[in-house]
Amino acid sequence: KANLDKERVDQIVECFPNTMPKSLPDKLSKMKWTKKAAEVKTWADWWEMHEEISKMLAKQADHIKNWWEYIEKPYPGDEEILNSLKRLVSGVLTHPITIGKVIDQYTP
Repeated sequence: KANLDKERVDQIVECFPNTMPKSLPDKLSKMKWTKKAAEVKTWADWWEMHEEISKMLAKQADHIKNWWEYIEKPYPGDEEILNSLKRLVSGVLTHPITIGKVIDQYTP
């Protein structure tokens, strides 16, 4: 049930205009990892290295909060909106990060 509640919030957040910061792709492409790929085991490890991205998403969460009043669903709270944005970003990045980790692990 908790996963369904999260999915419901994610679906709503995805529909708002300008859900993600416009500068996000550029920012992600220029950021350097502060840990070796082998040290990054979870998304919590990844987010720890990318606090600047978290701050950008927190600003976006404020914008989403302003849009939320136009729908007929109860507002889930600032933290849940930020977590939703993080899930959306991690969903987009999962495949490239997985491929990169495989190349790093199995290439001499």
